[in-house]
Amino acid sequence: MPESFGEDKRDYHIIKPRYSAFFATGLDLILRRLGIRHLLLAGTTTPNCIRTTCYDAISLDYAVTVLSDCTSSKTPEIQESNLRDMANVGAVIASSKEIIEES
Repeated sequence: MPESFGEDKRDYHIIKPRYSAFFATGLDLILRRLGIRHLLLAGTTTPNCIRTTCYDAISLDYAVTVLSDCTSSKTPEIQESNLRDMANVGAVIASSKEIIEES
């Protein structure tokens, strides 16, 4: 793969064929080899990719934080409902500002 501006040789590139970043990818193996146990999720769309990745990560025993202001849904009601559902299965829901302040 050709190197592009700002790309680090330590970056991993994973093709995500379905909603979950874990489905039919090597993500779990890569994370385990690196000793990573806590994931921060950001992206779009919350009811599809974020939620499915969150559920799979929790099923694989990762600690998950969903960045509420770095995810999106079609409406605020859909966003809130999905964030609440992920919190109910064990994800931490936090804003990016809260994460930065904790660092």
